[in-house]
Amino acid sequence: GGVSSTSDAAVEAAEEGAGRFRVEAAGGCEGEVAAHEAALEQSRTSISLAEARLDEAEAGLAALREAAEAAAAAAEQEFFEPDADDVLDENFPPGRRRFEPRQLTEAEEAAVSEILQPGNPAEKLFEINNTPITRKDIATLKPLEWLNDEVINCFVELLRQHASEAEQAGEPLPKVHIFSSLFYTKLAESPEYTYGNVRRWTKRAKVDLFSRDLVIVPINQGNTHWTLGLI
Repeated sequence: GGVSSTSDAAVEAAEEGAGRFRVEAAGGCEGEVAAHEAALEQSRTSISLAEARLDEAEAGLAALREAAEAAAAAAEQEFFEPDADDVLDENFPPGRRRFEPRQLTEAEEAAVSEILQPGNPAEKLFEINNTPITRKDIATLKPLEWLNDEVINCFVELLRQHASEAEQAGEPLPKVHIFSSLFYTKLAESPEYTYGNVRRWTKRAKVDLFSRDLVIVPINQGNTHWTLGLI
């Protein structure tokens, strides 16, 4: 009888201990789950805050873009359309002064009209630095026509002459060197960048580029578009 009572007591104690273990284990798991849920909620809150800040940043960026576009438009208008008083104002920033070409005289207008008249395309109208300019070349100056190299190089030569005369006269103008339209084609489109093609150009012309204030390069891009490079 005593042994049976002892065994029953031991079983009850074991069951009680097992019950307490289950409760403690369950309590521990619940605590861990609660901790994970709290961390998850904190992460969600952080993500929401980050999304809100991102929205604010995107809105700020959009406002900056609008302001930059407005400033660029205003600068462009100021550049191309300065006030009449600014055109001749010596305080107007260099490089931003609108160029006002003088009006041609009646004799000049008549000369222009004559050389633009239809005629023999091969007729030589004049010559600059041993380069003949034909009626066909001059015709490219008409509206909706493609400018050719001869006309561009003719103007380049006129600029060279003017720059040389101004330098010799001591006029306060930038010292410039102007390449022909063939320079860029030889340098970058033969069919790729090839410095050797133009390495001796300035040596033959006896020009020290480092003594020049400005180097001008007319560029015929792919024989479809004229641009001007300034160095």
